[in-house]
Amino acid sequence: MRNIYEKLRHFDEVILKDAAAERDKILQQIEADSQERIARERKKLEEQARQLLEKETVQAEVEKNNIISKAIINSRQLMVKKREEIVSSVYDETKRLLEDFVKKDDEYLPYFLKSINNALGVAGGNDSVVYLTASDMQRFARQLEQLKKELPFQVTFEQAGDDIIGGCKVYNKTTDTVADETLAGRLESNKEKILEICDLKI
Repeated sequence: MRNIYEKLRHFDEVILKDAAAERDKILQQIEADSQERIARERKKLEEQARQLLEKETVQAEVEKNNIISKAIINSRQLMVKKREEIVSSVYDETKRLLEDFVKKDDEYLPYFLKSINNALGVAGGNDSVVYLTASDMQRFARQLEQLKKELPFQVTFEQAGDDIIGGCKVYNKTTDTVADETLAGRLESNKEKILEICDLKI
């Protein structure tokens, strides 16, 4: 009978020992599974964080480039505006000086007569119309009449339809040639040079 009890007690001990071992095995497996799951979640979160950081970095780079581009555009626009102001100022001042120049008969008359001869030489004299300002035609009527007598060909003097400031414009009817010796033409030519210097010419 004692042997049976001993066997049963031994059997219980073996069962309990096996149960404890199984329990420990299960706990170890649970711990391992938990650690693996935690590692997966950590890796997933780290990847999400990396992608978010990368996205924010790209967005920041885009915003930085936009700011730089706007600054460059604004700077160029300001530069163009300043250049245009310079051109306008120089143009207006030059025009004023030319308008003052044509009022000085002793200085302007030699230039005036030379401009007519130059323009006739370019356009060809025969059958030409010389366009002048109304003021020049009136002030220098005597000199113009003398010039007509000295020329070896027939020309007529007419009032210019636009503001030429001074000088003349000659149109040869035969050759359909125009020669511009007006002060307005010279002013426009200088304006083109100013535009080139200021890098504004289109």
